[in-house]
Amino acid sequence: MSRAVPPLVAAGLALCLAHAAAAKMVPRAEKGAILLLAEAAPAGLDQPVVVARGDVAWTETYHPQQAVRLLSPAAKRVRPTLPGLAVGTVLFAYQLPSGVAYCPRADFHAASPDIQCLRDFDDDGTFDGGYAVEWQGGHSGVLPEVLESLVAIPKVRYVQIDAAGEMPTPARVTFEGFEKGQAQFLVRVEQEPLDTKETCQATADGDCKVLGLTLHVTPSGAGARIALVSAAAGRGINVITSGGPDISGFDRHPRSGNGQ
Repeated sequence: MSRAVPPLVAAGLALCLAHAAAAKMVPRAEKGAILLLAEAAPAGLDQPVVVARGDVAWTETYHPQQAVRLLSPAAKRVRPTLPGLAVGTVLFAYQLPSGVAYCPRADFHAASPDIQCLRDFDDDGTFDGGYAVEWQGGHSGVLPEVLESLVAIPKVRYVQIDAAGEMPTPARVTFEGFEKGQAQFLVRVEQEPLDTKETCQATADGDCKVLGLTLHVTPSGAGARIALVSAAAGRGINVITSGGPDISGFDRHPRSGNGQ
């Protein structure tokens, strides 16, 4: 989605970036990552379950690690045409290679789910840059692909908030069989599957660990019997679009961003 930048807008963007905390060139388009934290224990594992390959083994509710609330409105964007953002709108943090942008949840079911994401370049509590996000077949409202067409915008005030309970994001984990004796699982955030299967790594006591959980998994017919042993505090998944940055402290969970 490449578009020409009008000279006045380009000048405003250059001025905006010149006042960034780190004086460096910022790309007009970047891919990113979001850290999602589990809100509670996994649902569906309060008792041992027996599942076949492809069955949902358990479900999760995640929320973004970091969020802000707008204290002033963001105007509708004209090029490309994108809706404005009202006072009180909650935006989640989306880590880019060059910094952090904040995005509203997209309605990926909508006919036109495109959104604008905002960025504070001088850390003064106001957003002064805006990206366009074209939702190209994505099946989760918190997994944008590319943030692009960065321009300067009129300042928009915001405040950091406790993200717990904000933007609850459902996920389901399906059992994908055994590989070399180890159980395999696949995570879907809302309706979007992540790219790689998660291996439940065996422990010395016969259990295994995956996604911050300790499980006891044994074959059962063509499927498996799964029992929850424990759930770690502060569990999370670091969902990285191909080309996005790592977020330290959590395992990578890549996605291609193609809206499978």
